[in-house]
Amino acid sequence: MNMKETVPAVKIRYHLEHRLLPKLLYSEEKGTRDLMKLIEEKGAFFIEKLNMLGRGKDYECPYSETDFVFDQWLVPVKGKDAAFMALQIQMPEPERAPLCYKIIICFDLHFSHIWYFTVEKSTKVPAMICSWIPEGIHLNHGSAPESDVELRETVYDIYSSQEHLPALSEYIINLMVRQQKLGIANTFS
Repeated sequence: MNMKETVPAVKIRYHLEHRLLPKLLYSEEKGTRDLMKLIEEKGAFFIEKLNMLGRGKDYECPYSETDFVFDQWLVPVKGKDAAFMALQIQMPEPERAPLCYKIIICFDLHFSHIWYFTVEKSTKVPAMICSWIPEGIHLNHGSAPESDVELRETVYDIYSSQEHLPALSEYIINLMVRQQKLGIANTFS
């Protein structure tokens, strides 16, 4: 007897927003291709991935392609002769924390240097701005500004300063290893 596992839609959506998408976009092999596919297919990309994650789990996707609203901009880097792209996806209303209100993906004009931001529902404040870095670490950047203009400026400032982040990533990974050895709870997930 082959019984399907039943998994709530919020768990499938969480896995998409916080695990699968960062993993796909940061993949050296397929990251650029998946980013270009996301830009081209828009909502259909999300529906395909949600259904893929729900396969064999008695999952019925509660969203349609039009529930995902896309917008993108070319952003000049302050004080530099450079620019980058920002792709914002307005997600369906999140049912609970930490599902996303928005996902913002920043990347340079060569489709490299990708940075994956989330604007997440929170139990403490209306929304938090966070990001996932290539090492699979979730960073919390604090309360998300309510204004779209301020939110964009916050994301742009974080992305524009990312040349310092490889050293920060290495520091955080080393700190997590030390915490694990000492039996201290991980403060970065």
